[in-house]
Amino acid sequence: MGRGARYSWSSVVAFVLLGLIVGGCRAPSILPSATPRSAAPGPYPSAVMTPSPTPVVASTPPSTMGTPVVTPQSDSWVGAITPTATLPAVTPSASPGAIVTPAASAQVEVSITPLTTDCQAAEPPSPQVPSDATNVVVRTKGCVRLTIAPGLSYFFDTLALVANPPACAAAFATFSWAVLSPSGAGVVLKTGHQGVWNQVGSGPTGTAGGYCGAIELHNPNTQSVTLDLAYVLVEAS
Repeated sequence: MGRGARYSWSSVVAFVLLGLIVGGCRAPSILPSATPRSAAPGPYPSAVMTPSPTPVVASTPPSTMGTPVVTPQSDSWVGAITPTATLPAVTPSASPGAIVTPAASAQVEVSITPLTTDCQAAEPPSPQVPSDATNVVVRTKGCVRLTIAPGLSYFFDTLALVANPPACAAAFATFSWAVLSPSGAGVVLKTGHQGVWNQVGSGPTGTAGGYCGAIELHNPNTQSVTLDLAYVLVEAS
């Protein structure tokens, strides 16, 4: 080996030393670096390809489409409405005016009290019957006490007082009356036939004949009138 061989080994040693020196200065570059998103397509580490897990909130869909799922409250609250199958009963208020009732001072249109004694009206005259009647029977007679409100009338029908009343043509009745109160007040008596009314008597007392066993009494006063009315009904044939 001559001089050329020594230069060869010296050159090898020098290159090795130079590589170590250069390698020591570039040591940090051997660490893995992040691969930018703009890098050319290629295999990526699993950490880059797998996204981090995102929490998922599970929800239960309603059993019927469009029906909201209502979560019942754990505690009741004031004013909660509980459905019931029966509507609550309504009780009228007991306070005055809550229930419409006739006023205690409201006047009764007509009150009737049959009398057996103490009748203030005179005995009514005998009814006039046809001269050719061969059979005349008294069907009923009596006396009643009437109270008639001011401006009102009362239709008194003796045929309603008997069973199997006679026909109109065979019924004949007469009446007598006496006003008890107020003092001096009078009444008007009328008979009606086919819508036509005829006055047959008036005043505080008197007598009158009816038509078909009936008569109407009218109170023309501004206050109620109480009177006794005596009557007799006969059937003639």
